[in-house]
Amino acid sequence: GKLAFKACYEELSKIEFSGPELNAWAGTAHVSHDGGASWEPLSCADNCKGGGEGRTGRVGADKDADTPSKAMCQNGHRCSLEEAVVCVKLVTGDIKYNDGWVTVYVDTDNDGQVSLDEAMDERIKSTEFGKGATVMHMCLASERAMRVINQNHDGWAGSAEISYDKGATWQKMLCPDCTDGTGHQNDLAIDGN
Repeated sequence: GKLAFKACYEELSKIEFSGPELNAWAGTAHVSHDGGASWEPLSCADNCKGGGEGRTGRVGADKDADTPSKAMCQNGHRCSLEEAVVCVKLVTGDIKYNDGWVTVYVDTDNDGQVSLDEAMDERIKSTEFGKGATVMHMCLASERAMRVINQNHDGWAGSAEISYDKGATWQKMLCPDCTDGTGHQNDLAIDGN
């Protein structure tokens, strides 16, 4: 609960941090452009495991890799913080049969590939989501690849949207690997059958 660092600068291009000790540190990182009247979360960008945690600004650092956490700067690497401007959200539809199971994987190391190994990339665990439920809402410093799967026989349907302005406006995400279906236009449906 203690303030670790606070400073004001005329211009700021990059913030870097690392974990020089074996005892991990975790907290939040935010930036203000109006003298501290309002604060926006920062996202862990380069060399981070987890890539960021929603719009919370949560980050952490550790000299080794024994702390399983989102947005961790591990193994003594220097990591950078950036404003979380690209947001993605998946929301379950609110009509009959939209509720169901879905797992979401996010490319957190920003290599353009989404691993289905939860140790490699962030995973929203396979859970049954009810009608209208938010599956995920995450903001990162840059656009990342995502993969959604359903290994359950209870299908899921909903919307997948992306924002390039911190969530002020949203547009439907593209799904290059999807096949055309018979449901509502711009909706996404995932079924393990």
